[in-house]
Amino acid sequence: MITPVSLKDEANLLLHLQKVSQSIQDELLYFIELSENNTVEATHQTRKKLKLHRSFLKLVRPCSNSPELYNEANSTLRDWGRAFSDLRDAHVRDSLFELFKNEPVFKGFLNTIESLFRLNKIEVLSLSKKLIEENSIFSNLKESIRTDHSVSEYLSTMDRDRSCLLNGIILSFEKSYKAYYASHLHPTAGKLHEWRKRIKDLQYQFELIHRELPAEYSSIHSDINLLSELLGSDQDLNNLIIWMNEVSASIPESETKALISYLKSQRNRLKSQIEYTGKTLYRGDPDLFKKTLLNHTGL
Repeated sequence: MITPVSLKDEANLLLHLQKVSQSIQDELLYFIELSENNTVEATHQTRKKLKLHRSFLKLVRPCSNSPELYNEANSTLRDWGRAFSDLRDAHVRDSLFELFKNEPVFKGFLNTIESLFRLNKIEVLSLSKKLIEENSIFSNLKESIRTDHSVSEYLSTMDRDRSCLLNGIILSFEKSYKAYYASHLHPTAGKLHEWRKRIKDLQYQFELIHRELPAEYSSIHSDINLLSELLGSDQDLNNLIIWMNEVSASIPESETKALISYLKSQRNRLKSQIEYTGKTLYRGDPDLFKKTLLNHTGL
């Protein structure tokens, strides 16, 4: 179980933050061990826990005066996660095709979906063999975690002022706010992806610290969770469309073109939900968010 972030024990803040980090690492190691029985879940959860750990490092960043050590620790976790990206993307496509096959709205595309599903299965098996059997990705990550000290060295620079933790979540809210307006002005897949990354940071950080926040912030937490889900679905569909275009030579263009057109219409429906939820979350600007949060917590 992951240890939540607390603002109560300022005298032992460093020790507490080390415990939070260790609990995330323990969860990560648990899912690495799971890889022997469930590769799909292990891949998914390993990436999630690495992203959670990176979001935690961003949360505590205002507590440290060592940007060099932060950059080193963050880069280490990012590189570990990147090694799993292609396999995870293939697993997501697998899940989407399974979902499509059971939804009536995709009935007219079943032959195309079956063909794409088979192509993706080949990719899943190929990536699994390369990463897991040949490159021992999970066992190598386990060894890297055991020998790497970048995170612990970074955490050793933490200040003892607990208000820095609130500054961390305030900064994350501000970054997500800016990413939202950038995607609103230029609604490209890249801008939406950047906004999603900032929302994921907020989501993970709220999961870690929400017990310390006033009850009024539960609605903000719900909006963040919903946005994360919606933006994740949009990114999954966009990635699927890109992949379908890449493998289109293996399937008649007329079949893939019709399915891609339908998936794009689904993305348009998602975008209206995303826009509405974004407006709800950001009805107050970062300055108001900061002022209200500091007033409610008394820091």
